[in-house]
Amino acid sequence: MPGRKIYFPALDSIRAIAMMLVFAAHLGPVASALGVRDVWSAPAALGSIGLIVFFVLSGFLITYLLLGEQKERRRINIPQFYLRRILRIWPLYLIIVGVSQFLIPCTGLFGLDSVYNPTALNFRQASLYYLLFLPNLAFLTVSPVNPLMGYTWSIGVEEQFYLIWPLVLQLGRRHLLTIFSVIIVLVLWSGWSHIPKVSAIIHWSNMGFFALGGMMALFRAKQPDLVKGLSTRTMQIVALLLSVALIATGRNLAGGWAAAFLFALVILHATQSSSLIGKLKYPWLRYLGRISYGMYIFHVLVITLIVRAWARAGMPLTGWRLPLAAFAATVLAGTVSWFGIEQFFLGMKRRSGRVAQAAPEPEQPS
Repeated sequence: MPGRKIYFPALDSIRAIAMMLVFAAHLGPVASALGVRDVWSAPAALGSIGLIVFFVLSGFLITYLLLGEQKERRRINIPQFYLRRILRIWPLYLIIVGVSQFLIPCTGLFGLDSVYNPTALNFRQASLYYLLFLPNLAFLTVSPVNPLMGYTWSIGVEEQFYLIWPLVLQLGRRHLLTIFSVIIVLVLWSGWSHIPKVSAIIHWSNMGFFALGGMMALFRAKQPDLVKGLSTRTMQIVALLLSVALIATGRNLAGGWAAAFLFALVILHATQSSSLIGKLKYPWLRYLGRISYGMYIFHVLVITLIVRAWARAGMPLTGWRLPLAAFAATVLAGTVSWFGIEQFFLGMKRRSGRVAQAAPEPEQPS
């Protein structure tokens, strides 16, 4: 049926797992920025893996949605796509920019002007980057970077992906597999060649991970026999076990590409309700996946407030009580964001027009 919502429930679960990896890896560094030591933190590599999962997942979902629209309408309505992305991403992003880059440093709210304030070097330059939706440039070029805002570099990367991807699909619709392959090869080559600036730009764009997700979407929509071959029970078990092992070891191998290829397969498997990973539909996990954007946007600010309050209260910093409290508070922030802010803009997004559906038909939400 035209216009029916494309929805793969298990992908919410994967998104939730990625968010938990990022949260766990950021907990200790955020506490350290406040001068609070001994707070438990997962290895930094797990945060990188979580972000890679987000990038591959974005590549998959955006490509799949746009392929569906292209199939039904023969073209992609690019202005409407941009409007949908604006309504989804900008409101929360602008809120955290307003609070963490301006309100807290300029007013001393929560006493956090001691962490970052308007007298910091290049404050105005960084502020301009944030307002222009270029937080990745602030992260790479401004020192010291606002510790309350450093993580938003990934939002900038996503925004730049959204800007160019519908154009890629529209203009290169007959050669998408070749285009995705060339992007991946170019990224891998840049990592091997180490050309100053060029390699850095290609590396920090993360475009290879988006292209890999896009390739999986192309297979899912147009190559059912290939998807079947990649989704045997043995392949599913191997991909799942290797993904778990990668997380358990806390290592990000081959510049992130080991995680990217493994989770690209996991994502592909998750879109099939009959697969092992496709059955990963626990309500609580899916809920965390749905509110994960709000959790991501607010998690650093929430961790900061919880750690500072915890330390001032003289409560023990070691053990699991502080991490659990910070995570619970992050879930609460994501919940308030979802129901109090995001639903309003999602309603506007739905009214702006729902994209068509790509074959084969995914299952609908219950």
